[in-house]
Amino acid sequence: MRSAAKACSAAARSLERACANGNERQAREDMALASLCGGLALANARLGAVHGIAGPSAGPSMRPTVRSAAGCCRMSRPANIAALRERSPGSPALGRFQEAARIFTGNPEAGAEDGAAWLRELCGRLGVPSLSAYGFSEEHGLDLIVQSMRSKQHARQPIDLTRPSCMRS
Repeated sequence: MRSAAKACSAAARSLERACANGNERQAREDMALASLCGGLALANARLGAVHGIAGPSAGPSMRPTVRSAAGCCRMSRPANIAALRERSPGSPALGRFQEAARIFTGNPEAGAEDGAAWLRELCGRLGVPSLSAYGFSEEHGLDLIVQSMRSKQHARQPIDLTRPSCMRS
């Protein structure tokens, strides 16, 4: 198994245990592996819209601000998946979303949307604050999307996201 996939599997099985009990050695080891491999993967990956939106939400030009990890977690929505299915159904990126969903859910039959649902449910179980808890409202959404569309992360999307698709998701 590739190291990034192995790290994702370790994070999926151990994140909640590590949050519940920071002294659980195996869970912490799994999260250390996930952190290392995640950092290496992010350095070489196409980060895309989630990071493009989370960056401005955590930056000095946006008020209110959001911690980056919480922003990425809460902003992960199936916009890419929906856009790919609609405009580029043969894209290899859909297969990568499906592979990630199968790794995170542990379900060999999981589809791409199942991975997005798993992440939303995980946010709830871990108590990751919603964007509204940081003071964001719908009116901030357009500002975030405009800023994210200017970011280099947005240019690395598997498919170009439009403003309506970002708002819809």
